[in-house]
Amino acid sequence: MEKVLRAHSRIKSFAVQNKTALLFWLILLAAVLARVIYFTKLPPALNNDEAAIGYDTWSLLKYGVDRNGTHLPVHLISWGSGQNAIYAYLSMPFVALFGLNIFTVRIVNLIFGTLSVAVTYFFVKNFYSVRTALFTMGLVAVSPWHILLSRWGLESNLFPSLFLIGVWLFTSGIRKDWMYIAGAAVLALSLYAYGTAYLVVPLFLLAAVPYMIYKYRPKTKIIAFSALVFAAVALPIALFVLTNKFGWGDIKILGFTAPSLTGTSRMSTAAGGTGLKNALSNLYRMLIVQDDGLLYNCVPGFGICYYISIPFALYGGYRVMARKDLFSVATGIWLAAGIALFFVYSDVNINRVNIVFLPLIIFAGIGVCDVFKNKKQLIAAALVYCIMFTGFFAFYCTDVKRSLESRTGVHLGEAVAASQRMADGEKTIYYSDAFWVPYIYTLFYEKTPVKDYIDTVKIEDMTNEMQIVLSYTNHRFYIDELECGEAGVYIMTTEELTGFKEKYSERITEIQIINNLAVAQMN
Repeated sequence: MEKVLRAHSRIKSFAVQNKTALLFWLILLAAVLARVIYFTKLPPALNNDEAAIGYDTWSLLKYGVDRNGTHLPVHLISWGSGQNAIYAYLSMPFVALFGLNIFTVRIVNLIFGTLSVAVTYFFVKNFYSVRTALFTMGLVAVSPWHILLSRWGLESNLFPSLFLIGVWLFTSGIRKDWMYIAGAAVLALSLYAYGTAYLVVPLFLLAAVPYMIYKYRPKTKIIAFSALVFAAVALPIALFVLTNKFGWGDIKILGFTAPSLTGTSRMSTAAGGTGLKNALSNLYRMLIVQDDGLLYNCVPGFGICYYISIPFALYGGYRVMARKDLFSVATGIWLAAGIALFFVYSDVNINRVNIVFLPLIIFAGIGVCDVFKNKKQLIAAALVYCIMFTGFFAFYCTDVKRSLESRTGVHLGEAVAASQRMADGEKTIYYSDAFWVPYIYTLFYEKTPVKDYIDTVKIEDMTNEMQIVLSYTNHRFYIDELECGEAGVYIMTTEELTGFKEKYSERITEIQIINNLAVAQMN
């Protein structure tokens, strides 16, 4: 009995001493589970931007060029208007090990999304109590926006995580000098994650660096070396911006290419400026309504981090700013730079202003902990968030899943595979005009050699922001099946199949139905 009591005492002592570590790992485990359940099936199939970054990753890995033939681009040409490249390079090891598929296209955001949950704890703990750091970490872990951000391979979703890591490292430089340098490198790398970083990162550094120098007086050589590292890492993407501004053409640098975009830059059209009324309307829609109508970005009724967080974020932001310390400067500049995007970009959705949400969630965590200082009250608040998370995740895995699965093109990959069998490498494959940019899915699922694509592709208008591929090799796109009438294989919706059969019933030799899609062979 005495041995049992001693063992129980040792276990209790260990638990008390390691309570923080235990809670940290439990929160991180919950974050992982919320992001990996149905990981390759929710969202179902691939978004067109996911398919694009996936094929370009595979092409770069296999041939050293993207689908536009650019050697190791620092920014992908993609649709003609550009797509950020660092996501592709980070995806390469996974594509090399596990092949090109939904898992390898999404794994980078899963890793960095989960990592940013942990980094939130360390960032907040540098300036607040362990209890506040754990609670704030928990809010990020159960945030609907952050969970969705981590579950699909939109390359711009990498930006908030990279920026958070950079800010954490940079502000940790007050304790260890080398972290200034690491922070500078990561902040420079975040410029390759999304075009909004071109505004956010410089604004952050222009305000934060003078404060750091004035308040903490780091060694001159550390600041100089950090600036040198930042400039070296940022130089290629700076050349990309400059060549597309002034028309210098492709620029080669250290084996990489800063390419001249073939179409109208997406960022130039989005950053056309906006009126005050429109900016304020977008601010209200994104920060209060918190719904842009895109189920890949948000789930209606749950907001970015549940609507109950809004007053706590306001109060927490007030409390943080009142401190007038490094944390308030860093997060305040971060939030201000994010809000500035609303006055620069006319076309706003959640992923375009994704950088603004993390500081708000952090403020909400600090606000809750400042209001509920009592341990029991804070546990009750945590339980309320757990209940809301349970409701969100159940709704996401049922109603939202069914809604997304019912959309046209979700099963296009399966239809492409069926069409390949019917075509047998010889027949022409025709794609209905019901599909949006179907060519990128055929490249992805068929793993078409990039030279075959480049040598045969026909594009409707090279100057477009979203270039429309009309054909390549034996693929023909945007066809009205009822008017074409050529022998070959046709991919269409089941709704279109009715009219197709009425007109060509005697010539159809095979039909395969794949959910709401149909693949038909006609002689």
